[in-house]
Amino acid sequence: MIKKAQWSQLTPEEKRGFGNGCGPDFFPECLTNLLFGWFFNASCRHHDFNYERGGTEQDRRDADNGLYKAMRLDAERLKSKRLALIAKLFYLLTCLFGWAFFTYGPYIPLSILLQEWRAE
Repeated sequence: MIKKAQWSQLTPEEKRGFGNGCGPDFFPECLTNLLFGWFFNASCRHHDFNYERGGTEQDRRDADNGLYKAMRLDAERLKSKRLALIAKLFYLLTCLFGWAFFTYGPYIPLSILLQEWRAE
């Protein structure tokens, strides 16, 4: 059985560069940064890692809920209702369409995830 890779196992450099940030893969990075990523980039990259790692539908829901919690905490820390609304909207969109991007099945080993990340 493959052990589930953890975000905490990545180096700071790997965390900064993993995934595409906030938005689907077909969005250019400049668009994702403009829409959501300018503030929520770290949370979105952690979410990308969880989606790439894969697993079950429960793993996907956990990833989505973790993303929303992190985004909501950032918005609350700044007492920003606008950011809280963006977080809620992004969470709802992720719940609706995330199934198409999640890697269902056995967990992808960390070595494979990092190999793919370095190849990009």
